Amino acid sequence: MGSYVISVSIATGCYRHIQISASASLFMLHQVILKVFEFEDDHMHAFFMDNKRWSDWDCFVSSKSEPTDRLTKRYSLQKAGLTKGKKFLYLFDFGDEWVFQCKVLRTVEERTDIPKVIRSVGEPPMQYPEEEWEDEEDWDDEDDQEEELTRAEIDALYSAIPLKRETITLIHRYADAAARLYGLI
Repeated sequence: MGSYVISVSIATGCYRHIQISASASLFMLHQVILKVFEFEDDHMHAFFMDNKRWSDWDCFVSSKSEPTDRLTKRYSLQKAGLTKGKKFLYLFDFGDEWVFQCKVLRTVEERTDIPKVIRSVGEPPMQYPEEEWEDEEDWDDEDDQEEELTRAEIDALYSAIPLKRETITLIHRYADAAARLYGLI
């Protein structure tokens, strides 16, 4: 088999038809989708081949969290089981959850060395809308105006929690690490 033509849509009236080699990896498809929709590749991604978001049944992910996870860099489109009419989801950015609906429109015998867009309809949404940044600037101003708690006030708050201080500190460290890992801060 040579190549696939895959329709990828992000919203009603916004889609791209991409022709890509059957031997290309799912990771390559991920890169092409982001490029044609003008997104930055700065988050994790997954493909859900059963067309169900967060399904463990038939998915491929960008990085392993479980020993059984299948990585998008290691599987070609052909090995992922693509056939004409197959629908699947591509999910980018596990925080914002950008969901792209994908459908294999057809297979073609010709080889496609470089993926290409053969049809483009609609303007893609902005990955980071300007309003989001404006809101964050407002938050920064508010943070600068906050009063800091005194040591006595902090101790009083800790004493109201029915846990040892060491346990509270450990939970706080885990929460900070998770927030940094998932970009919540």
